[in-house]
Amino acid sequence: MGRKALIDKDRLFEKISDAFRADGYEGASLARLSEATGLKKASLYHRFPGGKEQMASEILDWDVGRLAEDVSADLSAEGSAGARLSAMSQTLRAFYDDGASACLLNRLTGSTDALNQFSDPVAGAFHALRDAISGVLEETGLASDEARHRAEDGLMLIQGALVYAQATHEPDVFGRVIRTLPERLLRGRVGV
Repeated sequence: MGRKALIDKDRLFEKISDAFRADGYEGASLARLSEATGLKKASLYHRFPGGKEQMASEILDWDVGRLAEDVSADLSAEGSAGARLSAMSQTLRAFYDDGASACLLNRLTGSTDALNQFSDPVAGAFHALRDAISGVLEETGLASDEARHRAEDGLMLIQGALVYAQATHEPDVFGRVIRTLPERLLRGRVGV
């Protein structure tokens, strides 16, 4: 019979995610991750035999999976394109704690080594979000290329606002960008 877990998986992943968000991949040492989780390094290695690389990979999958599930539900729900994009905006505001929380995708690609290591899953996450948003925009009659470009612009606005909010300690900027995101994505569309 195995040992009883000292902390449940979601809580453990949340604490590790918070450490990576705060310190980035390079800055989140095993000592820091141990401190953040309240687990000894040996317990972390028992759970993640691949060390910090495995932790970051699993946390990225878990974090992106939660966001993708919530955003997908928002964008595939019943209602107008504007209502679904507004719901997505609310989900993003909650997920990023109104701009007070850094983007894990960004924090895990802060160095060349980390970028090389995590570029495929990060790109996959961005592409999935882009495709989901552009699908909603195409429903409004936008051509595929224009919908894709607007979705990409929207993702860049989100990421830029998160970086700016973190760098300047002004999370209200993120809130403003997120509140106006549906309107920006739908500009020129009537009755959506």
